[in-house]
Amino acid sequence: MWRSHMNLHAKGVFPGEVPTWWLQEQNLTVCTNCFCLVAVSRFTSHLDKCSTIVVSGCRSFPHSSLGVSCPSENPLPALPSWEEVCELQCPTIRYIPHKARPAVACVLSDVLRSICFENSEEAWLKLFMLPKCVLRASKRGGRHCKHPSIEQLCGLWSQGDIGGIWNRIKRHPVIPPHKQNSPIDVSKKKISSAIGLGREGLLGKACQALVSPGIAPNTQEVWNSLQQKHPKGAQPSLPISSSPPVTHVLPQGLNILSVLHSFPKGTACGPSGLRIQHLLDSAQIHLSVPLCSSLRGVVDILASGRAPISVSKFLAGGSLTALVKNKEGRPLDIRLIAVGEALRRLTGKCLCIITKPKATDFFAPLQYGVACTAGAEKVIHGVRSCIKTHWIDDNFTVCKVDMSNAFNCVSRQALLEECAVHFPELLPWVGWCYGSQSTLWHPLGQLSSEVGVQQGDPLGPLLFSLVLHKVSRVPNLVILGAPIGDLIFCAKFVAQKRADAAVLLSQLAEVAFLLLRQCAAFCKLVHLARSAPPSHIAEGLALFDKDVRQCFAECTAVDAADVEWMQAQLSLSRGGLGLRSLSSHCVAAYLASISSSGCDKWNLLVEPIELCNGLVPAEDAITLETLATSNMRQHSLSGKIEDQQFRQLFHISSPANRARLLSISSRHAASWLTVIPSPGLNLHLEPNEFQIAVKWWLGMDVSFGSCCPHCPDHRLDPLGHHALTCKHGGDVVLRHNSLQDVFVEFCHRACLGGQVEVGSGQGHDRLNSRPADVLVKNWHLGKPAAFDLTITSPLNPTTLTEAGVICGSSAQVAEVRKHAANDGKCKELGWVCIPLAVESYGCWGMEAQESFKRLAARLAIHMGCSRSQATTTLYQRLSLSLVRANARALLCRARVHLEEGG
Repeated sequence: MWRSHMNLHAKGVFPGEVPTWWLQEQNLTVCTNCFCLVAVSRFTSHLDKCSTIVVSGCRSFPHSSLGVSCPSENPLPALPSWEEVCELQCPTIRYIPHKARPAVACVLSDVLRSICFENSEEAWLKLFMLPKCVLRASKRGGRHCKHPSIEQLCGLWSQGDIGGIWNRIKRHPVIPPHKQNSPIDVSKKKISSAIGLGREGLLGKACQALVSPGIAPNTQEVWNSLQQKHPKGAQPSLPISSSPPVTHVLPQGLNILSVLHSFPKGTACGPSGLRIQHLLDSAQIHLSVPLCSSLRGVVDILASGRAPISVSKFLAGGSLTALVKNKEGRPLDIRLIAVGEALRRLTGKCLCIITKPKATDFFAPLQYGVACTAGAEKVIHGVRSCIKTHWIDDNFTVCKVDMSNAFNCVSRQALLEECAVHFPELLPWVGWCYGSQSTLWHPLGQLSSEVGVQQGDPLGPLLFSLVLHKVSRVPNLVILGAPIGDLIFCAKFVAQKRADAAVLLSQLAEVAFLLLRQCAAFCKLVHLARSAPPSHIAEGLALFDKDVRQCFAECTAVDAADVEWMQAQLSLSRGGLGLRSLSSHCVAAYLASISSSGCDKWNLLVEPIELCNGLVPAEDAITLETLATSNMRQHSLSGKIEDQQFRQLFHISSPANRARLLSISSRHAASWLTVIPSPGLNLHLEPNEFQIAVKWWLGMDVSFGSCCPHCPDHRLDPLGHHALTCKHGGDVVLRHNSLQDVFVEFCHRACLGGQVEVGSGQGHDRLNSRPADVLVKNWHLGKPAAFDLTITSPLNPTTLTEAGVICGSSAQVAEVRKHAANDGKCKELGWVCIPLAVESYGCWGMEAQESFKRLAARLAIHMGCSRSQATTTLYQRLSLSLVRANARALLCRARVHLEEGG
């Protein structure tokens, strides 16, 4: 284990050099070619196999393994043209594998440094070629795969054989010929794509994949539409800025790594194939010159407009995708998605952060679309208040203007002139991007971007608003996605939104419940709830809640009664399933929106405040003064509503259900519901396991009205207490061992080790004693810790009364019992006894939580993540293992009942 860990240090994956004394003690040395740890006795034979050219700072490889000749023997091929690089459709991998990151970081850092020092067109061309050359996605892998590895390609790149790599890629294309799929194949492809995206954690994109009409076909009709949406225009003349030219635009306090992390997960790539995730993965490697430092220099060059102007045609362009926009029965219409280069978007986002304070002051109060928190909601509430106040005036008029293809029709000359006057610090970059024509790449051909701003540009909204600002010096209408008008109009709007959402609800696939909770339920219409008065939309939202309930029943095959559905609508932290009711929480969303937007039209709030106070406890009632003097958060208001709902549910429950509700509402108990399903990582529940787990979680009857097959005289109880505590059948042992295995696995991942089921080993009476399920020899301050895992039930008759009043009391009793049994044995052995007590519903004891906190701190160091991420991962694995074992114990008894014909 230590050798593999030190091997990662030697390769540069982890910072720090391998200690010389350790190498001597282990009789190891470091290969100067591949940077692997090699036994001294085998060093000569290893060099024969690793006869390579030494590449500074990155792994190398034998040329013979690739079937190519040494660069020194043949002249290097010439580099391709810019057009060849951009036209080649070569997808790149989304994530760089851990073992390849040191090599990729080295070559990427070298290319970025060459741009900083030379700033030549050739250096920029190499940056465009790099992703497709070394990070291309292969069709297949495995031991029979003949494609060179990423480390090998990086070695060839460092040796200068860039043209040779490029020629190899052109000879072995990755993308197969386009095939026309049948409607059934398209439907299967959507579901497969959604499942894959869901397992990667890209839940929003998974939902989009299910309901999207898809990419427009590559036909002449689509090509004509693309050309119409990109009109021709004269090249603008760059205005002269009054500000002196600058060479360093980025302030010292701007953290490039933080800006990279601000991009959404799974951000797509431009024509070069370079992804934001590639930069993030490479930035994790510790180099002599940090990659972020080189990246900062390149962004500074771009932001100051010092990059070669010939490069702007390609770097300021993007990949163009045409999506089908129209609905059935209407003529074909397309929606354009332009994905710009990663460096172009990174530069734009950095400048957005720098100019945000100035933009906020400049655009307010005429525009709220740029650099304004809750800007859309401010516009909606302002218009609604204005209409309500002045609608009786015959001379009062509201005009709504909707501009078609507005972004692509803005005059670039006006844009540059306004930028020179109001934002001269942006003019070098804006002039570099929009002062000349750039190219958009589509499978049907190239398009010249000559007019307007590109939608993929982070500065695009600011530049578009800058031109509108020059111009800008209840009727029934929709503003920024929110209805403003009478009850009938608002009801129709909500009904249309509900119909649109129903398309998604009807298409959910394997990861259905996760998508339902996080993408298709409450959050689907939360903007509408925040921007429209509750009285106008409550009826439509109630119907949407019924749609969600029906979708839940179809996805899980669980038909919950009203009381059980009331629990399901609670948040995970309160023992529910997170399927929050829109009709109940729309008033909280609306009040929070009014409060956060700074709207002073309090006449809009009298009725919503009365509705809200009817949903919260009397001591938490809110007033106009409360909203006016404090920034009321939606999370806080919804929390008060849920607290009242939990009290009502608790009040009508039996003692056993009260104990269950307190246990499942404890911290981390519902972590199993947040796990992204992944069969490959064994992070999933089978459909029948998930179904019975949900029933058990909601307090539904899981007894099937039968007797325990192992205890014929004992009839199963509805809440499954006997099934989960029965000593016969082996289910209790399997559950204990599964949790124990997870804990040991994480101890090893934190480099703490861990021995399983360690006895005292002293005397005949103690040979069979096990004071430790898991022994960690160096837990804290050099002392060994004996962890004893125990699983108890809050429904146990001896602790039921207290468990129905105090959350976690059963786990606390189990901790005391374990201390009484093992403290004496552990003290004799010099161990620290730490009981890991957990209730069957997932409520962990205090000592277990403190131990997991300490373990997560060690995990964060060795996994290269934050403590919160390590804590979440640990509890998710433990919770999933616990619930899976519980579900199997319940199913085991149900299966016997069904086989007997019950």
